[in-house]
Amino acid sequence: SRVKQAKPTVLFTSDFSPADDAAMAKAWAASPTKTLVYQQYGPSVPEYLNLAGPAANGIVWATVLGLLPDKIGNDFRSRYQAKFGAQPGWANAGGCYDEVMVWAQAVANAGDPKNYKAVAKATESVIWRGTTGSISFVDHTGVQFPAQTPDASIGQPHIIVQIQDGVQKVVSPTPFTSGTFVLPSWMR
Repeated sequence: SRVKQAKPTVLFTSDFSPADDAAMAKAWAASPTKTLVYQQYGPSVPEYLNLAGPAANGIVWATVLGLLPDKIGNDFRSRYQAKFGAQPGWANAGGCYDEVMVWAQAVANAGDPKNYKAVAKATESVIWRGTTGSISFVDHTGVQFPAQTPDASIGQPHIIVQIQDGVQKVVSPTPFTSGTFVLPSWMR
């Protein structure tokens, strides 16, 4: 293909479909080049690992709404599994849960869920430690750790994940890691 002829150092794909990303990973595994492969969203969905199989190993992806591999994140995973009979994805279930909890805290602080301006203003003062890390706001925008603050207690981590032996491993940022980056087999 033209991509392989260009001999890229990194291949970034932005297709969000787990099936498309898995098919791409399988095609890549069948004929790789020494290129780091980053897929945007698909690997965060549980079905991706089943669809891609061993071809997923070495793939890197990231999210700013990542369900962390810590006590809070793992407790959420257990509760989710018990309720729904399946594991949550890495990027949506925990993030949506945290969004609702931030809203609930803002409503409690504002005193009236129908006073939308007061709830919006109260949101600005919320610091919530949830399944995806710590959520706080500056100028109506969430604060990211480590890019916007070195303090993980007030910033939501942008996690970078690598699939290793069929397991999602958070490789950055510390202190949320569950593994270290491993050079993919096709790059050795």
